[in-house]
Amino acid sequence: MSQITTAPTSRLGILSRSIIAIVSVLLTALTLRAAEIGVVTVEDLNLRPEPGTRQPPIMQLKQGTEVEIEEHLDGWLKVRHAGRVGYIHNSSDYVQILGADDRQKGRPADSVSTQQIQDYRRESKDLKRKIEETEARFKAFTEREATVLGSLDELDYAIDRARRRVKANRDELAGLEDQIQASRELYQQLVDSVDVNEAYAAKRLAALYKLNRNGTIPVLASSGSIYEMIKRKKYLERILANDEQVRQNLLEEKLRLKEILDQLDAQQAQKKRLKADIDAQIEKLSRNRTDRSQVLARIRSEKSLQLAAIESMKAAAKTLDQTVEKLVAQPEPQNAAGQLDSFSNFKGLLKMPISGKIICFFGPQKDTKFNVSVFRSGIDIQAQKGAVIRAVFAGRVLFADWFKGYGNMVIIDHGDGYYTVYAHLEELFKQKGYYVNTGEDIATVGDTASMDGPILHFEVRHHGKPLDPMEWIVNG
Repeated sequence: MSQITTAPTSRLGILSRSIIAIVSVLLTALTLRAAEIGVVTVEDLNLRPEPGTRQPPIMQLKQGTEVEIEEHLDGWLKVRHAGRVGYIHNSSDYVQILGADDRQKGRPADSVSTQQIQDYRRESKDLKRKIEETEARFKAFTEREATVLGSLDELDYAIDRARRRVKANRDELAGLEDQIQASRELYQQLVDSVDVNEAYAAKRLAALYKLNRNGTIPVLASSGSIYEMIKRKKYLERILANDEQVRQNLLEEKLRLKEILDQLDAQQAQKKRLKADIDAQIEKLSRNRTDRSQVLARIRSEKSLQLAAIESMKAAAKTLDQTVEKLVAQPEPQNAAGQLDSFSNFKGLLKMPISGKIICFFGPQKDTKFNVSVFRSGIDIQAQKGAVIRAVFAGRVLFADWFKGYGNMVIIDHGDGYYTVYAHLEELFKQKGYYVNTGEDIATVGDTASMDGPILHFEVRHHGKPLDPMEWIVNG
């Protein structure tokens, strides 16, 4: 009886101990798995199907992603994430292992409490949240800088458009003044002519009245012969026809006089509208210039905006490079006005496009204030606003319009792949396609899109590549 009961009890004990051992192992594995959590610390960490880089990644893990660590291998970690198992580099540069200290110190993994694991997870979430907040602040910051610089460019363009409209309106007003003066003179001439014709018509009416009262028969009957009577009849017909013509001319002059008066009224009304538009544009121009001054002051006072402005200038320079490359692909121009010399023969002999002080030179420039390097593809010449700029050499105008970051700009093709660039201009005298001679007036100095006041930005390029202008200018 006892043997019967003892054997099953022994087997049950062995089975129980085995189950307990298995459960213990499972619990330990689960505890280890729970205790070892990895947090990805880089952007787009590759999760691979096996250790090594021979196979393409299964997926990419974003920064802040939590993974369960199942096994430590030689330089790799076997991990589980979103139901998928794979391998990642075991490096502190890529992943932060939570609970690893406990294993390294020899303490059992189950010494890491659930609360500690929750704390790790909470810290991980806080880290992700801080990263997202920092990225959001950075995005908002860069958007603010872009908005400020964008508003400066818009103001520059609006100021230039308003200035052009004021000039166009003033030119139109001057032409209208000439038209009004011509209309007044014509009006006075018509008045004088009407007065003369009315006086003549009055005399003729008196004569006709007498003729009608006495009749034409006595005039004809008093003739000495038939021939004289016929002759008198012809004279009377001519006099009456002339009187009719005078009357018609008088009527036409009076109608013309009314037309001139209506025209003068219309011209005066147009003059009034032009003056009102000029006043409005001048007021708008004044507001825009005030706003521009405030934006410039803000840029100069904030380091981040100044750095953004430098980056904006770099971007504008890159865009100019691309534009010049496109223009280079156009056909070579014929020499203007019989110009037979090659641009390359005049290295060191070109005259300055304008008299002034060179405030920025060609080449890499170091901004010691912000420790930023900028490459300048030309020179900046400080000069009086409105001063006339002249072409340094004959050629064809390839570009004459507004260019973001450079304001009003002119590019001249001198042949053989040589070009000169003139920027921050106020008034443009030439249009695209025009041929210019050496020393010919092409524009005036302005401050369009300039942060340094009235200047001329001048470049020399060969096949699109910027050259040092000082090597081409006399005594440069």
